[in-house]
Amino acid sequence: MISLYDHGFEKDVWYEIIITTYSDEGSPHAAAMGCEVVDEQHLLLKPFTNTTTFKNLKERKQAVAHITHNPELFYKVVFKKELTFFHAAAVKAPVLIGADAWVELEVEKIELFDQHRANLVAKAIRAVQQLAEPKPYSRAEHALIECLIHYTRVAVFANTSRHHEAVALSEKIREYVRLVKRVSRKPAHLLICDELLEAIDRLVGRR
Repeated sequence: MISLYDHGFEKDVWYEIIITTYSDEGSPHAAAMGCEVVDEQHLLLKPFTNTTTFKNLKERKQAVAHITHNPELFYKVVFKKELTFFHAAAVKAPVLIGADAWVELEVEKIELFDQHRANLVAKAIRAVQQLAEPKPYSRAEHALIECLIHYTRVAVFANTSRHHEAVALSEKIREYVRLVKRVSRKPAHLLICDELLEAIDRLVGRR
């Protein structure tokens, strides 16, 4: 039996992961998404109902959840950069190369959460832990992942009646970008910051 607790998950904690699915045409798709543990074998996902991920999950009911602390991987997913995949072993879904670990999932239950989101309960069928060297915690990496998570919501809300929420989230992104630039000079980090600022300027305007 697969136990999510053996792969770093804990109850009562909200996690940010990367979910991959196949479309009906067999094309791999990746999206950043929040999740939490229902029990040791099940994850609760909350995708937006107007997204490709929700469509794929609803139609195919199989996916892979990727665990990573790497902001560059989140960046590539959020901004639709080139990604590399291979086929999962236990489900019909793609595995994204570069994650620390992944869990292959089958969706067992789908219900609407509110007007914009759904609750999906997915069972862990197989889990793979990649070998990785320990890496010190970086405030820059935490801040970049927060930026990218907030940006996914800015992109959804910007041209809707929830535009004011997009503006508020964009200000949080700007604060995190200032933090990143204080604690990191890594070119990849600064590139992500610049692209994030350009993207939110296009969506909600400059401040």
